[in-house]
Amino acid sequence: KKLNDAKIPVVLASNQLPGSFVTYVGADDYEIGYQQARYLFDKLGGKGKIVVIECVPAAPTNRERLRGYKRAFAEYPGIQVLGSGLGNYQQPDAKRVMEKFLAEHQQIDAVLSANDGMALGALEALNDAKRTALVIGINGILPAVKLIESGRLLASVDFNMFKIGCTATRAAVRHLKGEPLPEKIMLPAEIIDQTNYKAWLVPVEQRSCPDWS
Repeated sequence: KKLNDAKIPVVLASNQLPGSFVTYVGADDYEIGYQQARYLFDKLGGKGKIVVIECVPAAPTNRERLRGYKRAFAEYPGIQVLGSGLGNYQQPDAKRVMEKFLAEHQQIDAVLSANDGMALGALEALNDAKRTALVIGINGILPAVKLIESGRLLASVDFNMFKIGCTATRAAVRHLKGEPLPEKIMLPAEIIDQTNYKAWLVPVEQRSCPDWS
């Protein structure tokens, strides 16, 4: 509000907030959740028993991803949701949630996790219990990508703060030059799996910013 009152232009990145902004640069969490769930359900052949590990309920990213999940659930009636638990974006919390699910259910075919850290926690619990299930996350963090490479994690969806940061900075420079900007710039939901994971193994400091076009 102080920035708006002072007429200082602001480029907003990642989380949408109230106020006036030159542009907003982020990822479409609704589309990310929807594509993630669809990818998993297709791998299950449209049938199976799954559990969901959510993030912080109040977080906008979590709300939108869950909306995407609900859309996918409606399209895949053969998917049975055994339960949903709060992993709070944290690996230890997600491990505890998964341990509870494993104690309650003899068969769990897959885990739909709203971020990679929680997916790693679910994998820990599965390994400890000597059980297997398909696990998918969101973010494309390096430890998750290495598990995709080894086949232990099915896939992740790119929520790429490096690309968001690059694009937001370029947007700010464009504004200073008086060049046009869209009201909103949304990065696409990109599945990371064994067909393309190598691009995400490149260290961030060695990556190139995406082309503005």
